[in-house]
Amino acid sequence: MTVPNVKENTPVTVPDFTSQDDQKLIKLLLRIESMETSLTENLKRMKSLNQKFKEHERNTKESISKAQEETENSNAKKYEKIIEELHAASSFMSHLQKETESLSQQINERVLTGSHEPNTLVEFHELKLEISKNTESLSNIKSLYDTLSSQVNENGKIISDLCISLEEKNMLNSQGKSTQITTENCKHWEDNTTSQIDYTKNKDDFLDHEEFSSLVCQAPELQKISSIENMCFIPSGKEVTGSSVSATTLKTSMDEKDIVDKGYDEKINKLSEAIAEMNQHVSFYVFVANERTLNLRAERNFTCFDAGNDGNHFNVVTGTFTVPCSGLYLFSLMLDIDSHEEMEFKIFVKSKNEEELCFTYLKKINDSTTVVFALTLCKDDEIYIRPFENYFKVNVCVQSYFSCALLKTF
Repeated sequence: MTVPNVKENTPVTVPDFTSQDDQKLIKLLLRIESMETSLTENLKRMKSLNQKFKEHERNTKESISKAQEETENSNAKKYEKIIEELHAASSFMSHLQKETESLSQQINERVLTGSHEPNTLVEFHELKLEISKNTESLSNIKSLYDTLSSQVNENGKIISDLCISLEEKNMLNSQGKSTQITTENCKHWEDNTTSQIDYTKNKDDFLDHEEFSSLVCQAPELQKISSIENMCFIPSGKEVTGSSVSATTLKTSMDEKDIVDKGYDEKINKLSEAIAEMNQHVSFYVFVANERTLNLRAERNFTCFDAGNDGNHFNVVTGTFTVPCSGLYLFSLMLDIDSHEEMEFKIFVKSKNEEELCFTYLKKINDSTTVVFALTLCKDDEIYIRPFENYFKVNVCVQSYFSCALLKTF
């Protein structure tokens, strides 16, 4: 049986067949037609899918290119920020290096100039001993001065009472005698004056050189008489006697003694002020009293220093040193920690404006290093120590200490 050729997309005419084979052929033709229609639809779908795929590919390429551009732009901005931060860090490191070099130079100069001097801690303890000795001597001098001043006051009261009684008694006993002596002296002076006046009236050569010289020689006697008259009477109308003169002498001596006592008071006050200034010398020395095993946190201060605290300027509870006055301070730090790894600590300087500046202290394995550094600080600045990271089960030994001394005030 031959099958007629059927072109694509051509309608199929079904002839009228009556036999069974013809019916099968018709069914087959119908099936082929349905397959052709489904194939046509599938081809259309394939075309639409190809178009969608091309559009999706084009959109994907555009989105990828945009994402690449955005990523490149963001990376460029991040790179610029990193470069700026690196420049800032390099400038800060150069500034810090300059400050470190200047501080090291100052410390070297101080070490060279003071190579023959004792250690700072030894000087500090000697200064403390000297202050204590001066304080004891000052207390002894003050107690002695109090006893002497009380005795002087009592003696002064007794002498003043005695002088008053003697003056009143002698004044009454010698009033008549002094009056008689004064009257005789006045009469003698009047007689001499009268005779000299008469003599000058009877003589024509009054202005002669000899008589003028005699008058000049008599002038001191007249002055003596007038001085005697002035001494014998006081403004209140009472006469002065020998006992009153002695009382006046005693009072003068007492006044002189008061002046001497005032001089001693001034010297003692100056000495007490000097000792007070020595007691106000800014310093502290704290250390670890007993070995302990602790967990150190990076966000907490190092508060293991719990003994010493000479000077009372270091708070052992918070582990903070508050600067009492502006000046140049010399610090010394040594952390004796038993560890099997290197440990890093930060020494923070916090100002009033909440700005922090830190220095690094490196604790190597099985090695304890003492670091000495000088800082120029302002009043109310805070100094404290913190670990760089968390350290657990750390053995802090008793050799650890932290000290400070004020070198110069500004």
